[in-house]
Amino acid sequence: SDAKSCSIWIMNIDGSNQIQVTDAKKGYAFSPCWSPDGKRIIFQSTKKDKKDADLYIINSDGEGLTQLTSNKSFDGQPYWTKDNYIYFVSDRGNKKGNLQIWGFKLPDLQKFFYPATKSQILMVGLKFSSLEHRSGHP
Repeated sequence: SDAKSCSIWIMNIDGSNQIQVTDAKKGYAFSPCWSPDGKRIIFQSTKKDKKDADLYIINSDGEGLTQLTSNKSFDGQPYWTKDNYIYFVSDRGNKKGNLQIWGFKLPDLQKFFYPATKSQILMVGLKFSSLEHRSGHP
């Protein structure tokens, strides 16, 4: 079913200790990437009632779901670097489907995220920049 095939799961390498981290009933999760400290996962999600994708972060235990982007463009395929930059592809500011690489730096995560439960989705304000306007970063 979609609820299992479009959710993020974590488990031991032998398949034991399976934990469902996301719930496809809230949105289809794709392209997960671990945080540098291994405690959180960033991913793209598409909700059933929307045609675009946004970025979310969730704790590895499935708690603390936090929405990072919210707009009518596609934001997906996130990558979280060791120095706390998030890079992703987006068609924001372009014609639909014309993707560019965008990035932003997350502040200290302990101060940045508010306590959340599975039923809460928190919006956060971040400054985005197109990669073509940044130098010195891959």
